[in-house]
Amino acid sequence: MTDFEKINIRGVNFLNVTLDEAAAVGAKMLSGDRVCTVFTPNSEIVQLCIEQNEYYDLYNSGDMVVPDGAGVVKAAKILGKPLKGKVAGVELGEKMLEYCAKSGDSAFFLGAKPGVAEEAAK
Repeated sequence: MTDFEKINIRGVNFLNVTLDEAAAVGAKMLSGDRVCTVFTPNSEIVQLCIEQNEYYDLYNSGDMVVPDGAGVVKAAKILGKPLKGKVAGVELGEKMLEYCAKSGDSAFFLGAKPGVAEEAAK
């Protein structure tokens, strides 16, 4: 789906992109003909994978996995595999909503309890 490098940090394969690059990848996903998944793990999620190995398969199955947290970015640098930077899930979501507004694509909000999705849509 992309030509960007993937960097393995403690077993999780992160796409090495900036926020704008991730948004461009997301836009390309929206123009495709299949459902895609985007995961935004932070350092706590990486630690969860280390402690409960079954989560590796889940997170590494994403079409786009980006580092949502300074801890992941710092770990990458310490391990000698620097990432371009943090790609916060909320910021990526906002960029994708902007893209949808401009392109006429729709967005679906799913909430955990009554009223959450409706509030998010506002």
